[in-house]
Amino acid sequence: MTTTALTKKEQKINEAKLVLKTRIDKLMPQIAACVPRGVKPTTLVRFLYNALNANPDIVIDCSASSIADCLVRAASRGLEISDGMLGDCFLVPFGNTKSGGKEAVLIVGYKGIKKLVRNSGLGAVVMDHVRQGDLFCDAGLTHAYAAMVFQSGLVITKIMSRGELLAHRNRYANPSNCKKGKQWHEDSNEFPRMCEKTCVRQLAGAGDLPLSADDKNLLAADEEIIAADGVRTVDMPEQPQIESKPAPEVPPAVVDAEALFEAVKSSTTPLMCDDRRAQLIRNFPASKQEIYDAFEAKRESLMANEDPATFVDPEDVE
Repeated sequence: MTTTALTKKEQKINEAKLVLKTRIDKLMPQIAACVPRGVKPTTLVRFLYNALNANPDIVIDCSASSIADCLVRAASRGLEISDGMLGDCFLVPFGNTKSGGKEAVLIVGYKGIKKLVRNSGLGAVVMDHVRQGDLFCDAGLTHAYAAMVFQSGLVITKIMSRGELLAHRNRYANPSNCKKGKQWHEDSNEFPRMCEKTCVRQLAGAGDLPLSADDKNLLAADEEIIAADGVRTVDMPEQPQIESKPAPEVPPAVVDAEALFEAVKSSTTPLMCDDRRAQLIRNFPASKQEIYDAFEAKRESLMANEDPATFVDPEDVE
């Protein structure tokens, strides 16, 4: 039987994998203790190994300690590390200016954010995109949006136009992911999903999602450029400006009357009225007066120490 000699790179990858496996084996008791109920630690480890098999350069470029740390952080929230940007989370190598080497950083994807919100038990995140004329038209994408739908009926929405999405891509995305055949290219089948994912992350960044302190810490390492006091810097060339296609004019989004009523009805303090009113006006500026008037009536009743249960839907008043 003949055997094929391994290349130097393959030998280096195998050696790095062995070092990583030894480190992870020692951490298994810690991982088992921190995973959410119903999640198998071995399953999360298998997802990590599959992701590294698909991207072996991460194993040899990044320290084993940083990769293992990412696994522990993902496992603590029940997230699966994938080999792409459209999974729960994924690994990105960053340069460490102090050590001179690279370390793996855990980036939470849109599926991971949706899972964290679902686990909170307070609601769910929905997202979609809009094409010119009709959702089912073959024309190009004009907008994408993500909405946080609370069980109380409150809906907080982030809507971004094609121009805003492409500007965000040009500023933050790796240029290699914008080439033809890649996720961020406008002709890619994954382009709409990348736009939706951007809206979800914008909601998270604005603090509009019901995430725990641990969840927010996990999201702290964004896929945007990291330059926290110079400790980490993105190891990538300067990003080129990619020509964007102009988006057609479309009417601004208006607030849903039923959702507005439920948001007002569930506001039990003047401060809550002010906060929710500000959030809705920010997301639906075209309905500013309608939102303001609805909350002002409830706020005045609360200031007068009236029973919030006596609030009446204006549509029910003849």
